Amino acid sequence: MSGHKTRQDRVDVDPNTGTVTSRVPIVSSDQRKVGYVKKLKRDKGFGFLQEEGQPEPEYFFHYSLLKGGLDAFGELTEGDKVAFHAVASTKGARAVMVERL
Repeated sequence: MSGHKTRQDRVDVDPNTGTVTSRVPIVSSDQRKVGYVKKLKRDKGFGFLQEEGQPEPEYFFHYSLLKGGLDAFGELTEGDKVAFHAVASTKGARAVMVERL
């Protein structure tokens, strides 16, 4: 079914203590978005993505939601092409499951 979306929470659990460390709302869809890295804040561990051909919105992402984590974040540069899934949050548009192409 094209355009069908479901919501679930990805739960990260600390393997040493068994406590939940974060809950990330994930919206999956039939299609990943493709765009590029618009801005990086290396010292803070996050950045913003822009979908190709779309002037808005900018999608916030944290390095923990990037395939490859902190190592991959260190290799990203502004302008790199990426694929991602978009989620809506109370703080605006966010990108999850981000992957450098």
